[in-house]
Amino acid sequence: MKTLNPTKLLLYFFFSISILSFTSCGDDKDDIEDCNINFSIAFEDELDAINIASIAFANDPTPENCNAYKTAFLDYITALEGLEACYRENGYGDEFEMSVEEAKDSIDTLQC
Repeated sequence: MKTLNPTKLLLYFFFSISILSFTSCGDDKDDIEDCNINFSIAFEDELDAINIASIAFANDPTPENCNAYKTAFLDYITALEGLEACYRENGYGDEFEMSVEEAKDSIDTLQC
């Protein structure tokens, strides 16, 4: 049986959550409570941190860069967890919860 690379799993999670989240519209992070957000603006800092950490890790795969990469993804997931009520309200709660758990498991499999 073929297994997926943990990095591919993380990217799959990122894109699946992104697709669901891009269907929202709004102006900023303050709108999270009413589920009306612009995903790219609301999580801009977290996404920037992932990009920076992934480039650093790809260019220099040291344990420090690996841990920074894992931390950036965990911070992103933590931020996304604030949207759980929105996903539940729109009928995607179970899928959201499963995606978050799969992403956390994937992060745990990255060996630094």
